[in-house]
Amino acid sequence: MPKAKITFEDIDQTVNVPAGTRVIEISEKVGAGIIYGCREGDCGTGMMHYQGRAGADDRRRSAERVAPGLSDDRPRRRPTGRVLTVCARTAVAVDPAAHLYRALMSRAAGGSNDHVFACMIASWQTGEGSMPDWLGLSPAAFRCLMEHHFQNSGTEAIVPLGRETPEARLDEVEELVRLMLIDKAGESPSKVWMAHVVAAGCMATDHLWQDLGLWSRKDLTALMRRNFPALAALNVKDMKWKRFLYKQLCEAEGIYSCRVPSCEVCTDYHVCFGS
Repeated sequence: MPKAKITFEDIDQTVNVPAGTRVIEISEKVGAGIIYGCREGDCGTGMMHYQGRAGADDRRRSAERVAPGLSDDRPRRRPTGRVLTVCARTAVAVDPAAHLYRALMSRAAGGSNDHVFACMIASWQTGEGSMPDWLGLSPAAFRCLMEHHFQNSGTEAIVPLGRETPEARLDEVEELVRLMLIDKAGESPSKVWMAHVVAAGCMATDHLWQDLGLWSRKDLTALMRRNFPALAALNVKDMKWKRFLYKQLCEAEGIYSCRVPSCEVCTDYHVCFGS
């Protein structure tokens, strides 16, 4: 049977246990001082930090268990983040993002954006992707998003990681939001939240789908077409979405030689956003 190693730093003890054993059970046996208020993960008290390894095959199998048919072409990273002690089980390969995704989707309201928001939240909370706290929304707006998409899930166990959108780029974010909302599909608040979230993701430096914490570029393409169909229809050459969005901003200002995927390093930045 596969074994897993777990270290309790408060008592300086490392134990080898069968993979799949609940961490809370091991903690009680060795006398570690983990604090928790329930045994089902509902209270959010027993949050622990973890480091683990996950190979490509492990991540792919996990994604298939979460939702058959979903592609999973994310880069393979050493996972780090937080997970509830009472829910966590030791394993040879740990995928806490998939675990949190499943928890969110178990309470999904059935909306078209449930899946992508669950991916983003799970990635953000487990240290993946590059999203700022609350996915770039205000805490109040994030709570509304959670209630709208994941009924009665609450936000008590959601903890900010200290990531913020640079203040100097907030005007840029607002320009992107306005661009996406010009022809949004319908009046659902989900479309408005999505515009703000995508705009916040554009402030990072990797591919947009990776920065958002999505599991494939196909997810990003689908959400753009679903939420902002008129805008997405202009991407006839299947450009990378971040570059496409900035190209639209440049052309709106009469700049037709946009060559960079981020306004921050563009020499014409002052033309679009002032001095």
